[in-house]
Amino acid sequence: MVFREMRRKKQMIGLLFNSVYMIVDGVFIGNRLGRDAMAAAAVSVPLVEILIALSMAVATGAGVTISAHIGQGEKEKARHMFSLAALCTAAMSLLIGVLGNMFIHPLAELLGSTPAIHHEAISYMRYIVTFSPFLLFSFLLTR
Repeated sequence: MVFREMRRKKQMIGLLFNSVYMIVDGVFIGNRLGRDAMAAAAVSVPLVEILIALSMAVATGAGVTISAHIGQGEKEKARHMFSLAALCTAAMSLLIGVLGNMFIHPLAELLGSTPAIHHEAISYMRYIVTFSPFLLFSFLLTR
């Protein structure tokens, strides 16, 4: 029970730091690059949140299954489940990186990019989808 509470607090602190990062990022972008750059960054926030949600879904599901196997003394099955979660995350990362870069223009429009900020939104989103494996694995490995 104590371990579960500590884990929840750790997750909440991690999400808090992620939110603070997004705010600080917005302040720097807004002050240094201007209003259009800030709007372009805001267009990509839902993309980041979707990636985080996907990673947390895999991590939570795998964590429950791994914990159940460990509780039953089945350490080999727990290791196998971790490997499967890592493989799933790697495949998901690869798909997001490839398809995200291929369909970046329609994705930006879907997320609300306007013609005035489209180029900047594309530039910002390209980094997010290209380096999404790091984001996905960071959430997988900390759960």
